[in-house]
Amino acid sequence: GLIITGRAERPTYLHVWDGRCEFRDASAYWGQDSVAVQEGIQEELERDGYKTIVLQTGIAGENGVRFAAIVNNCKHFHGRCGLGAVMGSKRLKAIAVGGRQPVPIADPEKAKAARAWYKDHYNRDEDLMHLYGTSRGVIPLNNDGVLPTRHFRDGAFDQFENISGVRMAETILTRRGTCFACDVACKREVSVPELGVNEKYGGPEYETIAATGSLCGVGDLKQVALFNQLINGYVLDSISTGVTIAFAMEAYEKGILTKEQTGGLEVRYGDPEVVKTLIHQIARREGLGALLADGVKRAAEQLGPEAQKIALHVRGQELPMHEPRGKPSLGLAYALSPTGADHVEAPHDPMLEFVQPGKNPLGGMGLLEPVPVLELSPRKVRMFVYG
Repeated sequence: GLIITGRAERPTYLHVWDGRCEFRDASAYWGQDSVAVQEGIQEELERDGYKTIVLQTGIAGENGVRFAAIVNNCKHFHGRCGLGAVMGSKRLKAIAVGGRQPVPIADPEKAKAARAWYKDHYNRDEDLMHLYGTSRGVIPLNNDGVLPTRHFRDGAFDQFENISGVRMAETILTRRGTCFACDVACKREVSVPELGVNEKYGGPEYETIAATGSLCGVGDLKQVALFNQLINGYVLDSISTGVTIAFAMEAYEKGILTKEQTGGLEVRYGDPEVVKTLIHQIARREGLGALLADGVKRAAEQLGPEAQKIALHVRGQELPMHEPRGKPSLGLAYALSPTGADHVEAPHDPMLEFVQPGKNPLGGMGLLEPVPVLELSPRKVRMFVYG
């Protein structure tokens, strides 16, 4: 691992090659979007004979947005807890890594055997995760009444089919991407030429679709794809971005946030122009974005007690797109996680309900029979602890 301390005098990036480290000037990349930064650093290093992968913070991190993220290859995010703001505070624009050293494997033969078994038993054509990615969740969650909608006011969205993984596959999907060496290929890459959306920024995952779509009342998948590109270009956490914008929409609707405070912007549900404007303003700390860039907890504290009543966060971290009233073990995870509302802190409740004989990945942890989704019992709490 790398431990980076202190603060650079000017924008800097770290180049790591075969264990050797050097700091390089990143002034030319400061204030640039993620694709421009990645391509610029890679081209600079390739001229010197180095082929690298670039991990970076974005304009949001440079401006100290509290939910700025870190991204590598412009599509793979370390999204939560504001790690991008930490990089930005150090004036560390990026870390570019490459080399020719082998990756040590404790037992290469067993690793090969495990991969061969997986390849023989995995059928992409039947895997909804491959076909539709994480956005496969939109339809079943909506049907179960737990698709976060209009700032968690509702659990079903009347335009859910328009923003589903099925609709994406039928319309704007251009290819299925993947993390390194993964057969599932659940990542999405999309193109919407009329809106300037291209594959370099990937495509919206479920969290982004729900956070900027149903949560904000927007049912246009092409617009959601544009939101995703803006968020990825600025390197923001899409969950906190969507929740913070939806918070502003409810505050405006209730009269807590005035038109004077919004700079004349009518912050209403269902308006994609509002979402786009606020993404820009948050990343650049301009206009209403200067307030929202600190997240819903601090924004609500500035707006007063009525705003605090509608601020959806745990320990300052905005809720993910998983309804704790319909997934009680996740509600427990939100309450107890040291980082606040964290949707990877515990198994999701539907996983525990659909246990099948011979196909029980959790049997080794003591789950031998199905546990109903809405049950919050000692056996489910045990699974939370194991998870």
